[in-house]
Amino acid sequence: MKKNRKGFTLVEVLVALFILAIAFLGVGPLVIMTVKGNQVVREHINARLLAERVTEYFRATDYEDPMLSNDGDNADLSDTLTPDHSTIDTIDNVVYRVLWNIAEDQPQTGLKTIQIIIKWRNKSYTLVTLKGRYTL
Repeated sequence: MKKNRKGFTLVEVLVALFILAIAFLGVGPLVIMTVKGNQVVREHINARLLAERVTEYFRATDYEDPMLSNDGDNADLSDTLTPDHSTIDTIDNVVYRVLWNIAEDQPQTGLKTIQIIIKWRNKSYTLVTLKGRYTL
């Protein structure tokens, strides 16, 4: 008598589950690295947007505004220990330290060179802009 059996045996199901488990274990670290990579990219994008926002603020600010004052040292544009000005901003639970240094009459008279430095979690983003005494 011939039996017509349909379905899978318990051994076949266990072997299939074992193969799937091995496949998922290989993909797991890839997913984790992708999530971490997305976080790093998001932080860099937020730092850039913050620097651009500060630049736009300076664009709308008067040339003689105290926020655009120099501490007297034109050679300290990259100074992060004692910047001319600083503030703190938090985006997506990440604290960004916004620093900016100003060099007056650089590169020519009537211009201020402003270097904006955004620092967070041992990373930094820098943007340099110019502010003129007169606008068009």
